[in-house]
Amino acid sequence: MSSEQRKTAWHAHAQRLADTALEIIGQCDRLDTTKGSRDPKVIALALLSRSLGHFKAVPRLLEMGQVVEARTLTRCIFENLFMQGALAERGDEFVQKMADDAAKSRQSRGGWVLGWLDEQEAESPYEKGLRESIDKFRPPDIADFHD
Repeated sequence: MSSEQRKTAWHAHAQRLADTALEIIGQCDRLDTTKGSRDPKVIALALLSRSLGHFKAVPRLLEMGQVVEARTLTRCIFENLFMQGALAERGDEFVQKMADDAAKSRQSRGGWVLGWLDEQEAESPYEKGLRESIDKFRPPDIADFHD
């Protein structure tokens, strides 16, 4: 099989995968959920949609010679698949873990910025608002994070 034939076969396979993803998305037009955006099904659908966008972008990036960017999106697709697997296995428990992780990440980034601001000689007009935002999103179990 020539290189061009392999490329054609891969493109055909990729198109079948994209068509299957679109078919799945099309069947989800009536998610009946009371959990809103914390429903594992809603999150799985969002991950599938994001992966589909990445999946469609990869060949275009490769055609433009953007190999690093294509690899990054491919890695993101695999990460999304792992998260979908965890959602399927652990459902609400994994959603809570995702929310906790996002909160800790915000806290960490905010703490880093505040630490940097504390080292500056001039006072920032944004510091008070940042501290208020961090306090607002702080989970109860780490309430004294920056004190």
